[in-house]
Amino acid sequence: MNPFLDQYQSASNIELFRIIDDAENYQPLAVDAAQAIIDSRKLTEEEVNRVKEELALIHHEKIQDEERKQYFKQLILQKFDNFIGFGDLKQGESAESNKTIASIVVVYGIAYVFMIFSQIDILPMMLFEFNDWDYSTFLYFLPIVMLPIAISLFWKRKKIGWILLSFYLINKCVSTAIMLESALRMDEASDTIFDSLFITPSVSTCVFLLLFYGATVLVIGRSVVRMTFSVSRLMMLIVVVVALIVSAFIDALIFLL
Repeated sequence: MNPFLDQYQSASNIELFRIIDDAENYQPLAVDAAQAIIDSRKLTEEEVNRVKEELALIHHEKIQDEERKQYFKQLILQKFDNFIGFGDLKQGESAESNKTIASIVVVYGIAYVFMIFSQIDILPMMLFEFNDWDYSTFLYFLPIVMLPIAISLFWKRKKIGWILLSFYLINKCVSTAIMLESALRMDEASDTIFDSLFITPSVSTCVFLLLFYGATVLVIGRSVVRMTFSVSRLMMLIVVVVALIVSAFIDALIFLL
């Protein structure tokens, strides 16, 4: 007894012919049941031709839908590639440098959006409720203002963009190293009173951030990237030294405040 006979009795002629035409995707018993039901209906040649025409139309529409999906998929991928910079290269710029710059812009752009959303409750208070702006307020807003400017100029292949991004990254490396040292001391102390007084990121988080920022510094310091910004090795060393001194001063100022 074929179990599909009862199941397919109410199926339309088009559905039954579709099963027959697409037999490789159905069980043999299902195909046999569909053919048996079609034979039992004793369709005229005109009815058979009409069903086949409708099936051909459905098949044609299915192909058109697939072609549209592929077209929009390729269009989206092309727009994405153009957005992140995998399109036309700047004169004298290598493809590797182009992709590196685009990847950094995308990653730090996302990081900036995350940073803003994570501080969405604090920003209005800092902007509108604090009447006396001091050094601490300036230092709080410095990375919030500096990062988008650095990313934008870095994306435009401006030398000042490379310098600003280097300053930002080195400052984050220094401040993260200080947080890591504090986290290690807190772990050694294991004092619940200190834990409640000082909120310090975990050691693993500090290590991850330090590696993340440090790796980015190394990447943008590669000659293939620096050439795009016309940054010499000597200029890179000067920027690194100055950024370290400024970052140390800023962190010392924060500690004193």
